[in-house]
Amino acid sequence: MKTIRIGSGSGFSEDFVEPAQDLAERGEIDFLVFEALAERTIHEAHLRIRDGVNPGYGMLFEERMRRCVAPCLRRGIRIITNDGSANPRAAAEWLAGYLREQNLSAKIAIVEGDDVLTYFSDRADEIFAPELFQVHAGSDAWMPTDPAIIRDNISSANVYLYYEPIREALDAGADIVIAGRVADPSMFVAALAHGFDWAPKDWNRIAMGTVVGHLLECSGHTTGGYFADCETKTVSDLANIGFPIAEVQADGQVFITKLPGSGGKVTCDTVLEQLHYEVHSFSSYVTPDVIAAFRDVRVEQDGADRVRVTGFTGRERPRTLKVLLGYHHGYNLVLALRFRGHTAMKRAHLLGTVWSERLRHFGNQIMDSVYLYNDLPYAAALREDPDPKYVEFRYSAVVRTREEAEAVARAFMGFYLNGAYGGGGLETNVSRYDPLIPLTMPREDVRSSVSYLEAGQ
Repeated sequence: MKTIRIGSGSGFSEDFVEPAQDLAERGEIDFLVFEALAERTIHEAHLRIRDGVNPGYGMLFEERMRRCVAPCLRRGIRIITNDGSANPRAAAEWLAGYLREQNLSAKIAIVEGDDVLTYFSDRADEIFAPELFQVHAGSDAWMPTDPAIIRDNISSANVYLYYEPIREALDAGADIVIAGRVADPSMFVAALAHGFDWAPKDWNRIAMGTVVGHLLECSGHTTGGYFADCETKTVSDLANIGFPIAEVQADGQVFITKLPGSGGKVTCDTVLEQLHYEVHSFSSYVTPDVIAAFRDVRVEQDGADRVRVTGFTGRERPRTLKVLLGYHHGYNLVLALRFRGHTAMKRAHLLGTVWSERLRHFGNQIMDSVYLYNDLPYAAALREDPDPKYVEFRYSAVVRTREEAEAVARAFMGFYLNGAYGGGGLETNVSRYDPLIPLTMPREDVRSSVSYLEAGQ
């Protein structure tokens, strides 16, 4: 029976590289998929382009390719990644140059079309009209309700693409596919749809690919990472954690495993925790490719570090696609001072009270703020521990301009000598504040495309 094996190469932009290299060199896999985009990642990449920091692809993209591309090409493993982030073409061009230097050849596919800033900029007056604008969910604590603020300060907009352009690239013989913002599971769906030649509307099989993608998209989550609690859930050798491998059979059976000898573990519990991760509805897990029913999924142990996954159902994909839109809205200010010993909470609260009074000098420059004591509001912190021996007072705010934020930070530094006794470890940080909001746009208005670079001989 035909079996397709997919390895997880990363779960976010800054993920460990060594487990992916192990898969490239030792894994009996057909595809190595690098999922590298959290919700903020691509927007931050746009800012790096603006600031001239780098071309806009992933910060570890080059290292991943240096370590993994040669063994993958040598062993016939095809690479799929969204680590192209805000500039997949630049990533592909760098990689083509690197391959030439190494006397390696490959067909590189570039998937574009996720950058929809022009779409929203051209329709800003209509989309952000108060009577029409609807925010489906908020990603940031201080998201303004006035859509005019968003309309006038849009800095990025990326739609979550579907699996089809990646499958198109694989069908055309691409050895490496580099994309920007595609939905995380879509890269895995594309590999399976290509390998098994799935029909476009075979919703149950596409749901199977989506479950596989969801179980592998966070790399070590499925092999014991972010799982161990040091009490009831123990995991050995996390320092050498192995990333998961999915073995998918033509009859619809899926097995999750990892490289023999690697750290971590694969059990029903680790798989189920990842299955639940970031899922708001087990009956309707919505992706650009399908609406999957995770409630039908069943897992059972099938040997050491091997779990069988079955029960995949799905229904027709949504008519609209999710967009993450970033806009500029002032500057984040974070201030902290720490107290130790007896009366630490009382001294920290005194500092908060004094700081609140001194902030009156700054008028309406501060748009939103929060006072935290060991990451909790004061009343909640007291309930947690009325007499802790360590308290971090933290003040966070959104301030209109960088100059104003830096002025507030300088004022806080006076507490080194003028606050409650025993304060130390003072920190101040000012950073650009760019909230992200999720919107939708009609699928038919998205124009994805695939182009190719022939690298090497």
